[in-house]
Amino acid sequence: MRPAPLLSMQGIEKAYGAVRANQGVDFDVPEGRIVGLLGENGSGKSTLMRVLFGMVRPDSGAMLWRGQEYAPRSPADALRAGIGMIHQHFSLAEGMTVAENVALGWSGAGRWWLRRGRLADQVRTGSAAYGLALEPGSRVADLPLGARQRVEILKALLRGARLLVLDEPTSVLGPAEVAGLLDVLRRLQAGGCSVVLISHKLHEVAAVCDEVVVLRDGRTAARLPRIDATPARLAALLSAGPAPPIPAPATPGPVRLRLDGIGLRGRLDSVSLDLRAGEVLGLAGTDGNGQQEVAEAAAGLCRPDAGRVALDGADATGWSARRRMRAGVAYVPADRRGESLVPGMTVAENLAMRDLQAPGFSR
Repeated sequence: MRPAPLLSMQGIEKAYGAVRANQGVDFDVPEGRIVGLLGENGSGKSTLMRVLFGMVRPDSGAMLWRGQEYAPRSPADALRAGIGMIHQHFSLAEGMTVAENVALGWSGAGRWWLRRGRLADQVRTGSAAYGLALEPGSRVADLPLGARQRVEILKALLRGARLLVLDEPTSVLGPAEVAGLLDVLRRLQAGGCSVVLISHKLHEVAAVCDEVVVLRDGRTAARLPRIDATPARLAALLSAGPAPPIPAPATPGPVRLRLDGIGLRGRLDSVSLDLRAGEVLGLAGTDGNGQQEVAEAAAGLCRPDAGRVALDGADATGWSARRRMRAGVAYVPADRRGESLVPGMTVAENLAMRDLQAPGFSR
């Protein structure tokens, strides 16, 4: 028997000008269930969750939370009600510790700067209860992305969240961290929490969710129980048509990039690889095993202590990042928001930043 809804969203409508992001969407989350929310980019998932979290006001529709009318005017209202949202881009003060980040904006922490020991005990107890494996005194800047995400989850739980919304939580995680996060979600469910999991990774949704809701073009396309939510069925619902044909594999050409015996003290030890024209080369490993350093060495963002970098046969070991960029090398970091984009600037301004020395942008 399906439990009673903890949250019920009925007939949610939201338009931005001529774009109707949500068109009469019905969505509910039963008590103690994990519900997957799927949809292609632009299907209305983020808008629906922003309505839930009080970030935008719906044009029409109604919401019930624990059977009572619910109309948040801000995220603070949602947090007070017991709804927490873990965004793709974390809201953490990286120079502060785990405990300090948990305390920021939390009325339950009181005058925590006078009672740091008590705060550390609260963080340690909460972390252990949900298997989050966080040390209160660790500086956030020193934590891998998976641990930073767990800090965000702990922040919401200690504020009394009974419903957690996770927006693309595995997009920046390695396989081991993904498995750890799914275990955390199961622990949360066993402790009585409900979860909304927004994801594009169908096998993860099928593995952990009790129900799956699919949005398409701002409308609810389907709601499936776990037994019917196979990756193949979900893929068909998402695309609403036949899958595109898989292109034939390309024939690799000459070597474009060569790393020969690259070494970085304490981080890389004689790494060599060739990347050929028309080839996609995968670089795998758990977080912290040197993948980022290899990419940065190739892009010229760090100078190796040993080895050689070649681009199209030319020795590029001493080239700057700018010179390599002009030679056709591009680098997209894992933390795009923190390392390569300025969110407060326009798309055009962000695109122009790499060309600021070119005529037309500066004198």
